[in-house]
Amino acid sequence: MAESASAENVNVMIRRMAIDSMEDIDRVIRELESVRDMLRNEGARVSREVSSYASLNHATATAMKVIAESLNQWKERPLQNKEAASDPR
Repeated sequence: MAESASAENVNVMIRRMAIDSMEDIDRVIRELESVRDMLRNEGARVSREVSSYASLNHATATAMKVIAESLNQWKERPLQNKEAASDPR
């Protein structure tokens, strides 16, 4: 009988340890899934930010090109006016 009770106690202890270990594993899995979801969301956010900055960069480059062309035309106009004024035709 003592042997049977002792074996039963060992079985109970093993079951408790197994249950505790399984609960710890389940907790870690839930934490990892939470981190995975957070990383996916952050990846999507960063992707949107990069896309937004790329669009802004393109718009800025286009605006700078227009400004540069306008400045070149503005610089050439006084020269053309001076040349026309000094042309004795």
